[in-house]
Amino acid sequence: MSVKMFFKLICFQALLSFTAHGLVIVENGSARVQIIIPENANPVEVLAAKEMKNFVGRATGAELPVVTPGTASPEKGKILIGRAAGKQSVAPNSFIIKSAPKELI
Repeated sequence: MSVKMFFKLICFQALLSFTAHGLVIVENGSARVQIIIPENANPVEVLAAKEMKNFVGRATGAELPVVTPGTASPEKGKILIGRAAGKQSVAPNSFIIKSAPKELI
């Protein structure tokens, strides 16, 4: 399985998890969530946000904004990437998918 296909499957699982909390990611072609990356995002975090944005955009036609915590809208839901999720303990080359009301980590 290619890395891109693996990431697409992760994104799909994440989106399913997010909707389980009753939140809408895209509605009528408009983004209802934002992708949040750390202020000093590393290349992996930037790539993950770009891939998530592209995947959702291709699937729905909506463009999710990629922002930092300082510019995030409090009204929109959040997809937190990398260190923007806080102090999550993650082993190298691994990931966590966790959902909560108005957040996907």
